[in-house]
Amino acid sequence: MNKRQVECILDLRKTLNFSNTADNLYLSQSTISYAIKSAEEEIGFNIFFRNGKSVSMTPAGIQFCIALENFHKQYQTTINQCQNLSRKYDMDISISIPFRSSIYYLSDAIAIFKQKHPNISITALFNPGNCLEKFLMNEGDICFTSKDSIKRISNIKIYSLFKSHFYLVSRKDDPLASKSLITAKDLEGRTLIIGGPSPKQLLNIQQSIIKNYEVDYFNSTSHDTTLLNVAANNGVCISPGLLNDHNHEFAWTKYDSDEYIEYVLCIHENNTNPYIEAFVQLLCEMYKAHPELKI
Repeated sequence: MNKRQVECILDLRKTLNFSNTADNLYLSQSTISYAIKSAEEEIGFNIFFRNGKSVSMTPAGIQFCIALENFHKQYQTTINQCQNLSRKYDMDISISIPFRSSIYYLSDAIAIFKQKHPNISITALFNPGNCLEKFLMNEGDICFTSKDSIKRISNIKIYSLFKSHFYLVSRKDDPLASKSLITAKDLEGRTLIIGGPSPKQLLNIQQSIIKNYEVDYFNSTSHDTTLLNVAANNGVCISPGLLNDHNHEFAWTKYDSDEYIEYVLCIHENNTNPYIEAFVQLLCEMYKAHPELKI
């Protein structure tokens, strides 16, 4: 399947009209029709139902186009990245992280590293939920993950980055926001929002609160949903400081607990590129230099 066929399929999926797709892509209707028909013959199933001038998606076509669109976006992103790399840089170092706030000093580290090594680019690969898996498949030079997740993994070098402690997240106008330290007893009579799959350390805290104190609670599907409920004054939550994006929308107050999650950076054991290790060391040094950061 070629690029034109992909573009024709994805545009017709949106318009469900050959004439409109032809206008959008500056092609004739016959060219659009031939491109899609030949693609369907190649893959062995119909993507679209055709009934005169009417067009609709087949069940197989719906699923196929979801995957095709994701592939097309990744394809375009890869081309753009490689074009940038070929024009400006001699080397690219990629770091796999779940989300932007995972490494608070990442942007600063990139800027500092660029000053010293202007011909080397640093690319962040955002892989929520599967950073380590992607890294172990050699999709990335550096991986950010929890120390607990790599206990049984060999062939990697590990660098301790920081320990993430736990905080009560509340609205800024919540009376609890005025405290410097939150205890479990402070949560009596409150509603605790429990969001998504939680690490064992957070589960220990949540279960202890629910078991020993009179608190109401409900489950949330994700951290973003949890924060939405906090903003709507539906409750408060306990979260690792790692998730604090430092935009000052909420109050993050230290929770009184000995629990923490240790996060590390990993590189491949067979790495021979000194710049990869140099960038890792830079990040580690930046965290050591700022122990006051709420994580």
